[in-house]
Amino acid sequence: MILSQAAAYGIYPMEASVQEIVASLHDAGCFAEDLCLLLTPSHPIAQAVRDAKISPASLNSDVTPASDLLQWLSRLGAVVIPGVAFFVGSRAFLRAVLAPCPASSGSASAERLMGLGLSESEAERYANRLSRDGVMIFASCKGEAQSQWIREVLRNTGADEACCLQEAIPPACLDAPEKAFQMSA
Repeated sequence: MILSQAAAYGIYPMEASVQEIVASLHDAGCFAEDLCLLLTPSHPIAQAVRDAKISPASLNSDVTPASDLLQWLSRLGAVVIPGVAFFVGSRAFLRAVLAPCPASSGSASAERLMGLGLSESEAERYANRLSRDGVMIFASCKGEAQSQWIREVLRNTGADEACCLQEAIPPACLDAPEKAFQMSA
């Protein structure tokens, strides 16, 4: 589990602008190293990372958009794109996403989410969404007040669902029932 118990996280549809969300979180007091970004492998950022190639010619040319993206991603605390890339810039996130979980979950993505502090059932639910069409942003916070503030920022930036880690009852963290995603049967 992460070192801090205070955190907020939100799940977004794939078309959400990750850069704008991160900028809003930065404006609200979150540092880049306090953020963990989890993307589905079919996300456009994942495709850009997959396509990024460094050749001797590109090293001598101006900075390419792909290298700009990689530099931006490397400033975050962690970026997890299953089967594509794994960037970690924060020891707390390294321990969290690599820590073995006592529960036997159905996926490595769910185990990473449990390492961040989510319950097994919530981790499974979010991992299911992330495997299909989601973007998740997890922000480690300095305390409960900041995590509640960041949860509101996540809601205001279009999260389908935004929660504080310390909230015990998952339905209490929903922005609006009609915006919550439904698990497929």
